[in-house]
Amino acid sequence: VAPIRNGIAPKMGRTIHTPAVKRKVWRRVRPPSTPLDVVMAEFNQLDSDLTNMRVQDSLLLAGIGLLVALAGLVVMVLLAYSLAKPARQLVAMLDDIAKGEGDLTKRLAADRADELGDIARGFNAFLDKLQGMIREVVGSVQQVTDASEHTADIAMRTNDGVQRQLSEIDLVATAVTEMTATAQDVARNASQAASA
Repeated sequence: VAPIRNGIAPKMGRTIHTPAVKRKVWRRVRPPSTPLDVVMAEFNQLDSDLTNMRVQDSLLLAGIGLLVALAGLVVMVLLAYSLAKPARQLVAMLDDIAKGEGDLTKRLAADRADELGDIARGFNAFLDKLQGMIREVVGSVQQVTDASEHTADIAMRTNDGVQRQLSEIDLVATAVTEMTATAQDVARNASQAASA
């Protein structure tokens, strides 16, 4: 056991220096003999504290990882929805036009600056051209309809004229037949008068 100097006892396991008469000698103080349980108690407490800290850190890291994974999942769902919605609109409009019930005045929203915005702008330009072509076709059909109505009117007037001519020809034929019969009567009467 180390001696107490100046009212201070040296701590166990520490090296203290004691001045000698002419030179300084360093010597190590030996701890008193203690049972192993007492010595290991601090070590066991430290080990328990480190284990608890490790478990807490693991749980904290797992929680942070779970939050990051959930945030990533939310971002992926939102991104997928923002990409799928314009694509579904495009498919619905194409399907509507393909079934023949499409409204060519409707346009897709082309306010995006990505590939779907480019597709929407291209599709809208296509609809503009298609609508212009359909207007031209409708105009041409109207002209053809007007021309066919005019032609039908001319054909009806021509048919009426032909019918009148046929009836006049019938009248002329009847008159010629009557004149022939009258001429034959006259000739017969003349022949009888000459022979009498």
